[in-house]
Amino acid sequence: MRWCVGVVMCAALCVGLATSAQAQSSGPSRSLTVAGSLGYSFVRTLGDDKANLPVGWAASIDATLNGRFAVVVDFASARQSGTAAQVPGARRLNSIQAGGRVFLRAPGARVSPFVQFLAGKARIVQDGDRFFSVQPGVGADITIVSHVGVRLQADYVWIRRPADPLTGFRIVAGVVIR
Repeated sequence: MRWCVGVVMCAALCVGLATSAQAQSSGPSRSLTVAGSLGYSFVRTLGDDKANLPVGWAASIDATLNGRFAVVVDFASARQSGTAAQVPGARRLNSIQAGGRVFLRAPGARVSPFVQFLAGKARIVQDGDRFFSVQPGVGADITIVSHVGVRLQADYVWIRRPADPLTGFRIVAGVVIR
């Protein structure tokens, strides 16, 4: 819980510093955009622990400075469908991560591709412990109307467990509001 509070406070500090920098800057070339997204998440783990976790969600908050660089906080949860009684060894994966995102957009374009690198904590509920995790990814925001869009993204998931790392991928489709 302390770690979660630390990540949120760090993100708030970054947004505050970016806002302060915006207020002190001269000229129209600088801007700060805060966006939130919520969407469906599908996770597939690889290796000996191969499993599909098709019932999931992902939410993120990002603050973008100059339309190019963003500070991101990402929350996600995914689980196997059914209950533990129906699916022996059923898994549930929760994570909170923070990091950076770089948009590769052209001025005036409706599609904004991005790359991101997130790090944080992941919890495999059956294991009961929290583990360090890294999640690089790519995606695109597609603007529908001025402040609403669709986000499509794919991430590689790496979770450091003591015995063996858990790897996999995550696919997210959701709505973005700026």
